[in-house]
This record gives sequence, C-alpha cells and structure tokens, in this order.
Amino acid sequence: MAIKAEFGEDGWSIFDEWSRRAENYDAKVNRTRWRSFKTGGGITIASLYGMARDNGWRDDGTYRVPDLEEVAARARKRAEQETKARTAKAAGADRASKKAMAIWSMASPATADNPYLQRKGVPPTETLREIDMDKVVAVYGHVPKVRESEPLEGNLTVVPIKVAGKLSSVQLIDPAGRKHFQAGSAIGGGYWAAQALPDGDGTGRQFQIGEGVATVQSARHAVPGALGVSAMSNGNIPSVARQMRECYPGADIVVLADLDKKTGEPDNHAVEAARAIGGRLAVPQFSDGPAPDRKDFNDLARVHGAEAVRRAIEAAHSPGEGEGTRSGSNGTAGWPQPLPLFSKIELEPYPLDALPPGLREAVEEVTNYMRAPLPLVASCSLSALSLTCQHLIDVRRDAQLCGPVSLFFMTVAESGERKTRADSFFMEPLREWQRKRADEMKPEIDAFRAAHAAWTSECEGSALRSRRRQRRESHPTT
Repeated sequence: MAIKAEFGEDGWSIFDEWSRRAENYDAKVNRTRWRSFKTGGGITIASLYGMARDNGWRDDGTYRVPDLEEVAARARKRAEQETKARTAKAAGADRASKKAMAIWSMASPATADNPYLQRKGVPPTETLREIDMDKVVAVYGHVPKVRESEPLEGNLTVVPIKVAGKLSSVQLIDPAGRKHFQAGSAIGGGYWAAQALPDGDGTGRQFQIGEGVATVQSARHAVPGALGVSAMSNGNIPSVARQMRECYPGADIVVLADLDKKTGEPDNHAVEAARAIGGRLAVPQFSDGPAPDRKDFNDLARVHGAEAVRRAIEAAHSPGEGEGTRSGSNGTAGWPQPLPLFSKIELEPYPLDALPPGLREAVEEVTNYMRAPLPLVASCSLSALSLTCQHLIDVRRDAQLCGPVSLFFMTVAESGERKTRADSFFMEPLREWQRKRADEMKPEIDAFRAAHAAWTSECEGSALRSRRRQRRESHPTT
C-alpha cells in the first residue's frame, strides 16, 4: 500500500518482486491484491520507513536527495494519479449505488419467517427486504461472496445503507449470517435506519445506535418508541453518532456497545462515540458470566430476554462522568474509568494561506514530495526562517516588550512521520553555511586555541611558582 501511495501503478514491479519472496506467492492473487489497494488513504511511504526503522533499519547514507525538478515532476505525477483514483472511485461508487437501487427495487418486504431474522430472534421491519439469489446474480453477474471465498446461499436479507441520506449500497445476509458488502460502494459514514427518521430536533425521542441489524432490532424491540440506527461496523459508530447528533441535537442518544471478545470490556469505538456526542453508553450485562459467543445486545436478548435488554439500556451512563464500565458484565469488579488527561480538541485545517507566497510554495512542495503532515513541515520552515533572521530583526509586541523574532517549537509526531527529514529540507542550508564559516575561520580558531593554550600554561606555571613560594615561607630552612 505504501509503494502504491508513493509511485502509483509504476510501483507494481517493486511490489511484485518483493512479494515473490513469499512461499505462498500466487501471481493472480498478487495482482488482485494490488488492484484493491487504494491511494490517498492513511498508509503512505512514510509509514513504510517508520515500520522499517522500528524493526532495525538505518539509513546507510546511499539515499540520493532528488533535485527540485525531480521533486516537482513526482508531485505532478502523484497528483494526476490521485485525481485518476478519485475519479475511478467515484465511478465505482456510482455503479454500486445503481446496483443497490436495482436490488432494493426487486426485493420484497421481509416477513416474520425470514430465516436470518428467525435465527436472530428479531422481528422484521419496514426497512428490511429479502430477495432470491437468482435475482441478485442477474444484477451482479456472479454469486456474492464473503472475503472472495465463501459464497452466500439461500434467500438473502437486504439491508439498505445510506450515506448523506441517499441509498449508497446494500448489505446482503444469508440464513447462516454471512454478510456481503458491495464492492466499490461508498459506505464510510453510512448507516441503516430501522424505521423512517423523523423531522425535528429529536427532543423527547431516544435514538439507539449500534453495530449490526440484529443488535439494533433487539434494543429497539425492548424499548417501545425508540429509534434504531445501525452503523454496520464498530469502527463506523463514531461517525454515525456524530451525524445523528447534528441532525437531532435534542435527542437522547444511547450507544449500544459490543463487548470486546478478548477483554470483555465495551468496545472502544462505542465509548468514544458516546463521549464525543454527549450521549449515553449502554453495556450488555450477562448475569451468568462471560462467554466467547456473547458480545452484544442480540446475544443478551436471546439469553436473558427483552427485559434484560431494557434494564441495560435504562442503566446507560455517560463515560465522561467517570462511571466507566459497569461491574458484572464480565464477572470482574469494574474500576471507574479514569478521566482523560487531555481534552479532545477538534482539528482545524492548517492556515497555509497565512504564510508568505515563497514560504507557502516551499512548504507545499516538501509536503507533496514527502507526504509528511503539513503542520510538521510548516513548523520546520518557520523555525528555520526565525533562526536565519533573529539577529537582524526585532519585533515590538507592546510599548514595553521588544525582542528578537526567535520562535520555539515543540512538535509531537508518531515514529515514521519524517520529522528529521522534514527538518533537514529547511535546516540543511544553514548547517552548510555553518560548516563553511567554520572552514573559513579555521586559521583564526587555530590561532585562538594556540594563544589560549599558551595563556593556560602561563597561568598554571604562575600558580605553581606561587604555591612553591608559599611553602618556602611557611617552612623556612635553618
């Protein structure tokens, strides 16, 4: 992914050559994997260098710094590739949306005897449908699969996923619970609503936000009048929760946490979502202790019934108030959740336009070439600029305060985000000037050191003669 982010399709040969060293190398699979990698994501070439350093790699000095023309050419090519990737992604999302609408229009309302809903023990709802496999194949051109290996079977439940209020994709679920998402569809921030979402600001209404369809339906069924929204994945819960809070500022929003299978604690994404929107966190409480196959509110409903679900939702709490995870959900005495040491500050775009044109262009060029964070690069440029002119310029901050334009920066960044490399782009000319001046002044420095050594020797000889004189005066000879 790092190679594709940096070189685009030109990086295929590097990736393939590296992959061939694996014992399970398969040329066809490797090409499919390469096509699935998306540029413009969180993995960049800086990520690769960071991982390499963490595992012992050190630069041996053979790396050649490209000249400005080469840097500009790479930046232009990368921009073209990113534009092409965005265009392809948008076209793929459009095709997926059209297929989703076709699937939805061909499907019929889900009934009480739907195999998947019966298996989960939840009732049907107006926003769920079902469809025969033959109709899906007619739209897709193939049998939908899970992870490209397990084909779905039987009558399929259709879950519509909306992004910004519009149908973007569908999730297909077979009677065994295997799930398929459309390839190429835009699902980030997408959600499924168990019912039509109301008008107004949500005052007096309870919104329940959970991971899956069965979780949301179990909670909604246990609390009459509640509105259910599924984020379709735990990682998507914070995004969906923020959307619901923006649309319904007056609503009581309850985030339905899944339990982590390893720790038995509420999933971090649910905790983060509840804290970020000022909502409440509901945690499933299993009275007979933890079990590997029990992690969500649907499991709680099937084991202890709807009343246990209702009680857990009534006991929902704000994780920001220090209550933390309730004891009993995993058989342990729950410690209060510690308050955060740092308040969460919403990120704002770096004010690049505030920089002078020449400095702004330099910062943009280095950022595009290195793929390092823009604020980090800008800080390096400003620190180098202040060092260059601090002996030439003073600034008067008010009538009494006047001083040099020195700036002091502290940059906090992850390993691999290229702090040292970014700094070197701007500081290397100053270090080169420093080395040049040291060479020019070497005769003067050598003369000073010789004079200083002679002066030191004279001082030491004088001190020795003084000590000898003092001893003679203290112990006169007879």
